[in-house]
Amino acid sequence: MLVSARRKTWIYDVPLGSVHHLRAMLNSLPGDMPVSQTVFEQYDPPVLSGTVKLWLLELDPPVSMWEYWDDVRKLYPSVGADEGSKAGIEEELKTLLIKFPLMGLKVLSNLVAHLKEYVQPQGQLGATPNGSSA
Repeated sequence: MLVSARRKTWIYDVPLGSVHHLRAMLNSLPGDMPVSQTVFEQYDPPVLSGTVKLWLLELDPPVSMWEYWDDVRKLYPSVGADEGSKAGIEEELKTLLIKFPLMGLKVLSNLVAHLKEYVQPQGQLGATPNGSSA
């Protein structure tokens, strides 16, 4: 799959009915049983990513824990603003992540690592967005 196609799977609007159908199917499986690959082959990548997004939204407590939810929301509007504030956002994010519980950090770390591997072309792991090595 091309990189642009991989990235688009996370931004497409998908039919909510399909997302809920997949979620219901996954929730009906026994927790100690591995999920068969054939379950996922029935769905397009945007539906799969929509199901992951729904799962993250429905976590109770959320990855950030409730007491940090407002702090996370305060960071969001500043993301994507001018480049001059990037260092300030990074510092605020570091300060916030230090407060997160270990389990929340592990969930975020694994999810981000997986997504990074998924959207980067083969052979470019560890590369920066401009193509140079990190």
